[in-house]
Amino acid sequence: MSDLGRLDGYVDAIGRMHRRPMEDYGLTDWEHDFTVDLAHAFLAAHALCPWSVTDRSSTCPA
Repeated sequence: MSDLGRLDGYVDAIGRMHRRPMEDYGLTDWEHDFTVDLAHAFLAAHALCPWSVTDRSSTCPA
């Protein structure tokens, strides 16, 4: 990727939804949906950080 220069942005689109009555939707279901919907976005941003940070005062998380 270093041959291409810096990364100006990326699009992240994924989601999951349980289709069932609310009374049948538990905390475990919500936690799984939350993880599917958001964890990958964090991991992608973390992995792409070295190519997107251009300001020397900004750093990527370790």
